[in-house]
Amino acid sequence: MKSLVLSFLMALAFLQRTPREIIIWEAGQKLAWADFKGTPKINSNAVAVTSSGIGYKLITRTDQGNSNYEVVVFAYFSTQDSWYKPKYVNDNVLAHEQLHFDITALYAQKLIYEIGKLSFNDDVELELEKMHDRITIEMDSVQKAYDKQTESSVHESAQVLWQSKIEGKLKKYLKLNSRKR
Repeated sequence: MKSLVLSFLMALAFLQRTPREIIIWEAGQKLAWADFKGTPKINSNAVAVTSSGIGYKLITRTDQGNSNYEVVVFAYFSTQDSWYKPKYVNDNVLAHEQLHFDITALYAQKLIYEIGKLSFNDDVELELEKMHDRITIEMDSVQKAYDKQTESSVHESAQVLWQSKIEGKLKKYLKLNSRKR
């Protein structure tokens, strides 16, 4: 018999074992230019790039023939794949890049929320993979819209609107998910 016990963590235990090349998103933590350790792409029109994503780990425990599952979900920032061109950046550009990471965190929280509503079939791994892929595609679309509407931080009033929108949605999901723990 299989039973499903989902534990939603933002990778606190995982964080202790994470290499320095990865930063796990935490509420209130802000990126600094020192976190962007990748080599700038000289031919790119971009002055900075944030490489972030959503990770998850499925932990299966079997007790007396029963399978119990724990899912750990986290948003991460890759320091080695993120970069900037020092002579072209300012605090507005850093705030723009921070919001890219916050958008990733928002969609990690959305994944946590949706996992909590899921009725798993026999193939838990496949169900999680499909859900992760769908959420990642949705997140990538929002990241592109964010860059387009803010002109990659140039359009300051659009940047303020996006900041407010993402902060509000992120707070909502954090609150919803904290009730499930």
